[in-house]
Amino acid sequence: MPLNSKLCKILCEVVRLPASPNVDWNDVERLLTMLGSKVNRTKSGMRSDFGNGVIWISHRPHPKPLMDKGAVHDLRTHLQIARHPPAMYGCKCS
Repeated sequence: MPLNSKLCKILCEVVRLPASPNVDWNDVERLLTMLGSKVNRTKSGMRSDFGNGVIWISHRPHPKPLMDKGAVHDLRTHLQIARHPPAMYGCKCS
């Protein structure tokens, strides 16, 4: 299932090296939902179940909604384990 250009941009920001410090937590939530992950919001963050036992848990950043590099790196690792490469969704990351 192809992603729209905004979601492709977010996915590319997550998978690029070095990790981007400009990834919006709310955009990631929308991205994970579109990738088919079961996203459950919690009081302090979210739990995302990719299936096959791959679960990513994230705390909501504050005061700004930008994820730190460590959280982006952790998400990238979970996307790789869950086999969600950008090309699978028609995204061309440079």
